[in-house]
Amino acid sequence: MKHAADLAPRATTVRELMLVTFVVLVFVPCLLSQDLPGSKDEVARFVRLKAKTIALENVRIIDGTGALPVENQSLVIIDGRIAAIGRSGQIQLPKDAVRINLDGRTILPGLVMLHEHMFYFSGFRVWHSQAVSYPRLYLAAGVTTVRTAGTDVPYTDLNLKLAIDEGRIAGPKMYVTGPFFNGYQGHFLGDNIVRSEEDARRGVAYWAGEGATSFKVYASISREALKGVIEEAHRRGLKVTGHLASVSCREAAALGIDNIEHSFGSCAKELGMTRDDSKSVFPPDEEKARSLIQYLVNAGVVLTSTPFAPERPISQEELDLLHPTTRERYLNSMTSIPQPPGMLEKYVRKLERDFVAAGGRLVVGSDPQDFGQIAGYANHRALQLLVESGFKPLDVIRMATLGGAQFLGVDGERGCVTVGKAADLLVVAGNPAVDMKDIEKVDLVFKDGVAYDPRLLRESTKGLVGWH
Repeated sequence: MKHAADLAPRATTVRELMLVTFVVLVFVPCLLSQDLPGSKDEVARFVRLKAKTIALENVRIIDGTGALPVENQSLVIIDGRIAAIGRSGQIQLPKDAVRINLDGRTILPGLVMLHEHMFYFSGFRVWHSQAVSYPRLYLAAGVTTVRTAGTDVPYTDLNLKLAIDEGRIAGPKMYVTGPFFNGYQGHFLGDNIVRSEEDARRGVAYWAGEGATSFKVYASISREALKGVIEEAHRRGLKVTGHLASVSCREAAALGIDNIEHSFGSCAKELGMTRDDSKSVFPPDEEKARSLIQYLVNAGVVLTSTPFAPERPISQEELDLLHPTTRERYLNSMTSIPQPPGMLEKYVRKLERDFVAAGGRLVVGSDPQDFGQIAGYANHRALQLLVESGFKPLDVIRMATLGGAQFLGVDGERGCVTVGKAADLLVVAGNPAVDMKDIEKVDLVFKDGVAYDPRLLRESTKGLVGWH
């Protein structure tokens, strides 16, 4: 029999282990939470102004409907909503309003962009989640609403949306698309592989139950699986979009797809712009293009434009945001990007103009997931590229605000500067209706009536992009 003295060292060890466990479980999470997104100071540190009643005075308003800008206006926000708009000096402002003079500036609706991601490509088969940097960068750019366009990490996106909705993380309002639905031939490891119509129906049912509000099919999906995705999503009142290749745009439209990503970039092969074993790009077959455009218009398919200028280097400010390994990969890639993507972009922009002229609906996204395409900055660049391609600035603003809100079915709440709508507003120096470069000069961003500081949001992400 062992004596009590023999047991003492063991008893001491147990007590010590219990103490260590207590410290680890209680104090360490408290210490770590000071630096984790979602802690109590995560949102407050980026807020410049939060008040019940705010008056923005002496400002130009572009309302997002395509109408001409209106000068010398004042706008009143009460409890996060636009309560009044009128000519400065003539509109009666509430006595308790916090008044801000915005002389020389322009108010636009917060941007509503529809091909967005919360990840960045790692360089090999997977993407890194950008759940820290990207929500801040979108908001800093005045992107107040996004629809994600597929993800490797659907639970991360769903939980990020929840945290933003609850005010624990600063970021845009999110509409989450589930994982990429792809065939087995696809080579990205985060894809939801669907080999059959039943696979597709089962996948849609599962992710709809988890909170996804739309679905994206990818380039190697079969026609049968696409049919299953569309029918199951539509049965639930949800929409399907696609980055197409194995199924043509015409076939997808015939099956009832709602949206096509990269617009006519997804239709390149059927329009003769690319060949099976060629890296060259050719002008589209005009007769086939006219026929396809009319078919898509008649079918009510919405196209998402994702303008990209691969030959343009990003700014030093953007380089400073990149994590060192991501920066090195970007700088190396700039010497190896082939020219055909740039030529394809020119043909696609022309087809988009023809599509809109024929009555088609075009919305906008930035696809900020590689090649130095960074959330927020890529959104501004996309609008500028559309203007450079021949669209009028006010039409581009409408597509990127009210047009996006209409597609999401939230235009009764967001997407234009109108009394009664949520106060999602972008305040910029200058006039983007004259020069779209002014869209970059963001002074303030309001989301639900709370004013955020774009400089603080951007500075907090330096060195993170590509990693966090």
